[in-house]
Amino acid sequence: MSNSVVVGGGICGLLAAYLLKKKGHNVTLIEQAQKCGGLLNSVQDSKNNYYDQGTHIPNPTGVELLDKFLFGSAESRVANWHHIPVLKTGNFFKGSWDLETQTIDARKLGQEKYERGLGQLISNTTLPSDTNIEGYCKNSVGEVFFNSLVKPVIDKLYGAQDDYTNLTAKNSINYFGATRLLALDPEMTSILKKQPVYAPRLGFHTHSDYQAWMNQEGVEESLYFYPKSEKGCQYWIDDLVKKVADSGVHILNNAKITGLKTKNKQISEIQINGEDLIQCDWLYWSAPPAFALKFLIDDSNGYRPKLRTANIFHFTLDKPLLNTESHYLWNWDSSSEIFRITLYPNLSDTKKNSITAEVLSDAEQADSIDENKIFEDLIAMQLIDPESNIVSSLRQTIHHTFPVPTHEFSQHVTQQFELLHNLADNITVSGRFGGKLWLLNDIFHDTYNSITNKFGPMND
Repeated sequence: MSNSVVVGGGICGLLAAYLLKKKGHNVTLIEQAQKCGGLLNSVQDSKNNYYDQGTHIPNPTGVELLDKFLFGSAESRVANWHHIPVLKTGNFFKGSWDLETQTIDARKLGQEKYERGLGQLISNTTLPSDTNIEGYCKNSVGEVFFNSLVKPVIDKLYGAQDDYTNLTAKNSINYFGATRLLALDPEMTSILKKQPVYAPRLGFHTHSDYQAWMNQEGVEESLYFYPKSEKGCQYWIDDLVKKVADSGVHILNNAKITGLKTKNKQISEIQINGEDLIQCDWLYWSAPPAFALKFLIDDSNGYRPKLRTANIFHFTLDKPLLNTESHYLWNWDSSSEIFRITLYPNLSDTKKNSITAEVLSDAEQADSIDENKIFEDLIAMQLIDPESNIVSSLRQTIHHTFPVPTHEFSQHVTQQFELLHNLADNITVSGRFGGKLWLLNDIFHDTYNSITNKFGPMND
């Protein structure tokens, strides 16, 4: 029987461990923290109210074996999960809400600036090939819209940059929708979006417009899930950990890797906590590659990525939220440091009057972010009744979360990924730390494919 080791007990590592066990391996999962789940865990305040560490609303992968592991049987999905046919989001910009889309509306700019920006967007008649975000946007939506609309979002997520050309063109800014805009009326937008050069620059005005485009393209819109349990995402992680443990995987928490032993380009043993040795025939690594390289070679080149700190503010109130429809929201307005908001009552009827606001900062700035100001901002954005009182609250400061996507970071991660694979023939590096993927479902598919490509197809 093959001895497989999975490093990292986040959701990607849990899935890998489960799949390897299904292939008949003897599997050990190593997690440095006290519990598995990573950022997908929930936290509790002093009144035992649960909050998610960020906005996490999953959707099925389309692979039945994966979905059965992630969400249970069809009967279990009905019993334990809220089904969300349309995920409702929106964005706050220039003092007002657009609850149809997360896309920024350029028409909210002053008339003179808007007209100059629109002229630049329309006159850019070729698809940009720039590899940096500033050049890409200036040759796509134009310089005015880049400076007025995109750059403030970059600052909110990654901090103000000395040189914006140092950031890669493809990063989470694209996923958050900041490189496409609402710049025309719906009718003209519909006409221009039929042209490949304008389609990536213009967003849909309403969800129904987006649905019509999906139908035209023959793409089925995703169904989303959220746990019915008051624990929120903690229910999901607890359920997955139980499935992994019940399958026979040996889960080691509070386990710090202190050495990797190799033989003939094979990682043969893994040392944990300075003493115990675990035999290894195959290693699935879902932690940063740098952690493995430090045991295999002298990789002390001095480079350290710049990582953002997540400041998460959780509140439970004595009055209902004023927004009773949106599941989560984006704030692109410079009047507040908040960038994302989760509205729990709209996700689950077991989580009443609770809301979470997220702020990203540099580590040294975290202590200066005032909880009272965050609460006041939520009132100013008309999400909370001004007469509401805080029943309970909790503040989280999580360092070393999102990396700033510089060219140097991208090159470094790619080099480490390739180096690690060249040093050992019996390792797969995956997850977000693999440097290739961002969206959760893409990571699930990558995990599934990497294991089935190596060990053969799965049996249901």
